[in-house]
Amino acid sequence: MARKDTQKIQNIKSSKTLGGGLSFGVGLSIVILVIFTFYVFFVFFNYLRSKPIVAFQVNVGSISESNIYDGLVLRNEEIVKAESAGNVNYYQREGEWVAVGDLIYSVDGSGKLSEYLSGANAGDVELSEQDLNIVKSDISQFLKDYDNSFFDSVYNFKYDLQGTTLRISNLNILDNIGTLQSGISSSAVNVNYAPKSGYIVYSTDGYEDIKESDINESLFDKDNYEKIQFTNNSLVSPGDDVYKRISSEEWSIIIEVKDKAKLAEFAEGDNYDIRLLKSNETLKGKAEIINNGEGDFVKFTFKSSMVNYITDRFLELEVVKENETGLKIPNSAIIERELFVVPVEYCYNISDTSGTCDVYVEKYDEDGNQTVKIVNVNICSLDETEVLIEDPSLEIGNYLIMENSDAKAVISKTQTMIGVYNINKGYAEFKPITILAQNEEYAIVRSNTTYGLRPYDRIASDASNVKENDLIYE
Repeated sequence: MARKDTQKIQNIKSSKTLGGGLSFGVGLSIVILVIFTFYVFFVFFNYLRSKPIVAFQVNVGSISESNIYDGLVLRNEEIVKAESAGNVNYYQREGEWVAVGDLIYSVDGSGKLSEYLSGANAGDVELSEQDLNIVKSDISQFLKDYDNSFFDSVYNFKYDLQGTTLRISNLNILDNIGTLQSGISSSAVNVNYAPKSGYIVYSTDGYEDIKESDINESLFDKDNYEKIQFTNNSLVSPGDDVYKRISSEEWSIIIEVKDKAKLAEFAEGDNYDIRLLKSNETLKGKAEIINNGEGDFVKFTFKSSMVNYITDRFLELEVVKENETGLKIPNSAIIERELFVVPVEYCYNISDTSGTCDVYVEKYDEDGNQTVKIVNVNICSLDETEVLIEDPSLEIGNYLIMENSDAKAVISKTQTMIGVYNINKGYAEFKPITILAQNEEYAIVRSNTTYGLRPYDRIASDASNVKENDLIYE
């Protein structure tokens, strides 16, 4: 009987012990589940509150920078006036160089010279093989260079071709000008020869006397631009413009630069490659900055090829720049940071691979006791004397301790640097950059710098959404 009671007591104790163990295990599981649930909700809540971070993979690339401008052409131009009244006839091709004493034009006061030239007395003019080749060359060159974007070149070609045929047909007149004068009336025809040498142009536009101090935005307005073309057999009066003489090969193109950043790219006196879109010809032009109170302008001066554009007042041009190649990143990824400047001797375990080093920072606990904390900081730049570092735990006024010494250095100096947030490690890490070229959307930065970016790095595409050491939720 006693043995049975003892057995019951043991069974009861065993039962209680087992029941208590199960209760403890279930309670612990519930506690862990609750903690895990809270953690999941906390992470999920933070995710909902955080702005989504879009990653951008860095690759080698280049950018095209718009350097195309509308240019205003200026030359050393001199307008020649008529000395008598009557019908004018020209004997030189536009754009040709004439020497002193060459016949330029005649003015017929009676009106009979045109009749004489168009009548039987003028005779038929036969074109030589050389003459035909000149005409064919002009037509061939026009067809080669023609572009729908420059339709005004059709009118220039028209006048050029008229000038060519005029010069050829007038060979007969030049040989017999004395006979013609005596056949009509020596006093009726006023023959005019070149008093100076130069290139001949048969048009004016009011821009001939423009000086640098006169340059303003309105001069670039093509809608209000007017050119007066001089043609054969037109009536002139004494003092009227009859032709224009250009005596120098030196000429210039002026562009307006409204963007101050673009203006800063031009240096006074430097030579630039200027590509003229009309002909695709590239010339070397010396730059001069003009600030006359009417705006900001750049003048490019050339020593050759003036005659190729002698009838053009406006030319579209491109300032040719070498394409920079490097790592291509969006401008939105670039941010400016204040970095701490500290003596290099206070940095230990410097690693170019990880771009970090250790510093010993003097700290004080709640009781005012001094402690020294080792902080692994990010290196952004390093030279023989100073290192630029950054870490959220550091601030101005902190003291750095030199290893195995009583020497201290206070953090008191900062320097601004641009960079991006690298997110390769799952958190935001500032990396400095050097910009080589930039347009409205992208920048080209130097590749494989010691503490900068490398190809295939992943960065935050919008730096305004990120802070240093932020965990990245993509």
